Amino acid sequence: MKQIPARADLEAQEIFKTETLEPFIEQAQQNKIHLFCVDASHFVLLPFLGYLYSLSVRYIKAASGRQRFSVLGALNAITKELVMITEHTYINATSVCALLEKLHE
Repeated sequence: MKQIPARADLEAQEIFKTETLEPFIEQAQQNKIHLFCVDASHFVLLPFLGYLYSLSVRYIKAASGRQRFSVLGALNAITKELVMITEHTYINATSVCALLEKLHE
């Protein structure tokens, strides 16, 4: 089967779900392990206009440069407890280590 970019491989996803994810969820429900879903979000601190209809061009004054606010979070799959760290730069290996240390505590 030819792989098409941005198309999900449903068979591979089902195998992952049944052989990997579901056993981990069962172990977490029995308090044998802690299972977390981890992801990062990056917010750009600049104004953005979505769709704006106007007879004249509208400009929004904004500071020059590009500032970011990044959040790296871990959601406990069972308790739904959220543990996160924030950065004013990029999420990198040091950020991930800081999150792991926070989870360890």
